[in-house]
Amino acid sequence: MVRLALTIFLLPCYTLAAPPADFPGDETPYRVTPTGTVSPDYFFGTFLYKYLDCNKNFGPGAKDKIDEAYHDAWLISNTAGVASGINWNSAAAMEFLGPSGLNQAQQPQIQAVFANTATVINGHKSPFQHFIKIRCDDPEKLCQNQPDQDPYQPNPLNSGDPPKPTPLSYSRNSDPDNPDTPMINFCGGFFARRSLADAITYGMALASPDNFNLANYDNRAQAFLHGLYHLDLAANSPDPNPRVYDLRIDIKLGAHGRIYTTDVYGPFNCKVLARWLGRDPGSHFVGYYIQRNSDSLVYYAFAKYLMSKNGNVYPHLPIVTPGIAGPFYPPYRPDSLAVFVTEGSNFYLNTTDDLTIWDSSPGGNYPSCSSDKNGSESSSPLTIDGFAPASAYPDDYNSQVSTWIEALRSTDGNSNLGWGGDAGQQIAMAS
Repeated sequence: MVRLALTIFLLPCYTLAAPPADFPGDETPYRVTPTGTVSPDYFFGTFLYKYLDCNKNFGPGAKDKIDEAYHDAWLISNTAGVASGINWNSAAAMEFLGPSGLNQAQQPQIQAVFANTATVINGHKSPFQHFIKIRCDDPEKLCQNQPDQDPYQPNPLNSGDPPKPTPLSYSRNSDPDNPDTPMINFCGGFFARRSLADAITYGMALASPDNFNLANYDNRAQAFLHGLYHLDLAANSPDPNPRVYDLRIDIKLGAHGRIYTTDVYGPFNCKVLARWLGRDPGSHFVGYYIQRNSDSLVYYAFAKYLMSKNGNVYPHLPIVTPGIAGPFYPPYRPDSLAVFVTEGSNFYLNTTDDLTIWDSSPGGNYPSCSSDKNGSESSSPLTIDGFAPASAYPDDYNSQVSTWIEALRSTDGNSNLGWGGDAGQQIAMAS
């Protein structure tokens, strides 16, 4: 009797999702491949489609800017140390994701969000096809200056602030016209920003210390990535990862000053959040909040990408620090050093000015208007009432921060900043 060996070959099952009813839309759909072009036989990844009124409202190059930003967001997502292998004791990680001892429980999920976003965009590891509807017709009327009677933003959050702020873009997990499809709507501020390549060229050409200020490199790719993190598709939320929102914080200005409320946008606010001790009555440390704030993830990823282009130098400005000894940095550079002071139970930023100096990039996010239209699990601002102690950080990192501050105290602000090489980058945790 001859026995025949039966070999069964299991082929991977690639799922091609049915396109939305309004696919392809006004313009040619776009998806990212490793070359940045669309290949007809490349079935995976996530399509951008529709581009409703984009070229109409923002000129014939609007679609190209959106597609370029999407591709560049993928480049940022695929940076070494972002999509995988985060060094939690590096300066970039500690300043945007929090000290490793206070985010340890959230580290696997934070890493998973970065990894999933890179995979979803390109699809080289994902057996699924997805779609994101792109709009510029402003279905929620958030890109416009709002009339006073509008319930969305009748007044600024803080007295004296410019009223009626608008976002760069906003995201929803359900498009108003196609509830099963996520969407991103782009506003005028998005198109005012530089491309990723132009922003890096611009920022690196600045004189020191401005070339170390991460806000000077803001770009369209960051804005796109910010919107992606709000989508369950990218963050792989709400299960197993929590949804990513735009959190809001309260900062006290001066020992007897007012409370300033702001969304956690930009490197300054993100660094403030990351230094917060972050424990509330529910016993949540700062990692719990970091993983839920989009710009915290964006600025960590972008800092790592910029380091891959500038010789592995961490762009460390602005510096956010607890009280320091000696004279403060001269007032003509208030956008480089923010000193917080503790006097008993009184914790405040050592300034009586508002925080508009920290929001200076072209086409920047406008505080008070969240880009996340999926709703938040918390509507109350987080009170910044204290920072994690120096002991939560490696000695090498604390020493490097002191070096940065001393450089700012110098006459011209140029000395000892460490531009070039890998000075002050991969910080080893003290034993």
